[in-house]
Amino acid sequence: MYVSLNFGFDIPKKAKKPKKVPKDSWFERLTNDELKSLCKSAKLRLSGTKPELVARLQENEGTARFGVESKPGRWSFKAEDFNPGTVGVTLDELKSECKDAGISSTGTKFKLVERLVQHANGTGAPKRAANVMLNPDGSTAYDENGNAVVKKRKPSTVRPDVNKVEARMMSKIFVDKSKWSNMKWKEHTNAVCEEGEKIITAEVVNKPHFKLRDPIAYDVCINVLDPISRAWDSTALTGQGRSSYALSELVNTVEWLVEEGKPAGDMPALEEERKREEKFLTSRREAKALCEKLRAQYKRWVTI
Repeated sequence: MYVSLNFGFDIPKKAKKPKKVPKDSWFERLTNDELKSLCKSAKLRLSGTKPELVARLQENEGTARFGVESKPGRWSFKAEDFNPGTVGVTLDELKSECKDAGISSTGTKFKLVERLVQHANGTGAPKRAANVMLNPDGSTAYDENGNAVVKKRKPSTVRPDVNKVEARMMSKIFVDKSKWSNMKWKEHTNAVCEEGEKIITAEVVNKPHFKLRDPIAYDVCINVLDPISRAWDSTALTGQGRSSYALSELVNTVEWLVEEGKPAGDMPALEEERKREEKFLTSRREAKALCEKLRAQYKRWVTI
C-alpha cells in the first residue's frame, strides 16, 4: 500500500481566477459585433477598426458616460500628485435607469446599455418591462417627471413565519467565515443589520399586519433583533465597532414602529380583541427593550 509522505503538498492547487485587466474604457472590453450594435443604436457609422469604433462611442455625447470605468484614487510618488480616479456607471444604476424608462432591467451590462441607448435614440425595439402601463395607442405611459408609470402591486397579506425569520438571521450571523477577506470580517455586523432591515421592511412595513395591530408585526422585529443581541459579545459576530450606521438604521426603524404602535385609546370591549391588543402591546414592549439593549451594547463595545 502506497502512503504519501508529502502531507498533501503534492495535491495540485486550484487555479486562481485571473485578475481583471485594467482598461481605459469599458468599450474596449466589447467585441466588434457589440461595438457595431451600440453604434447602430446611437445612429453612428459602423465602419472602421475596433479602436475607431471605441473612439466614436467615446466621443459621442449620448454614449461616452457608459465607457467610464471605476478606478480608485492613487497617490503617485513619481509625479508627487494624487490621481482622484474615476467613477463609472454601476450595474445597479443602469438597472434603475432602465426601470425609470419602462424597459427591461435584466441581462448583462452590455444589454442594459444597449437598451438605454436605443431608448434615447428611438432605434431598435428595446424590450419593455412587464409591469409598465400603456397608453391607448400601445406606447409606454410616462408621468410628469418622465418616469414610466408602473402597475401597482397588491400588497402581500401572507403572515410572516417568525421561525424562518429567526433562522434567516442566525444563518447570517453563524456563517462560515473561513475563506473571508479581512474587509468582509469587518463588515459582518453591517451585513447582518442590513439583512434585518430588509426583513422588517418586507414583512412589517410593506404588509398590513402592523396597521391591523397584529402581534406578529412586533414578533418579526423581536426575531430580528434578539439574535443580534445574543451574539453581540460572542465571536460569531465580527465588526461590531464599525456598525454604527447600519445598526442605527435598523434600530430606528423598529423604534419608529414602537412609536406608531402606542395605545390609541381604551382597550377593545370584546374579549378576543382585547387579548389580541394585550399581546400586541406586550410584543411592543419587548421590541422596545431590545432596541434599548442593542444601543447600550454598541455603546459599551466602542468604549471598551
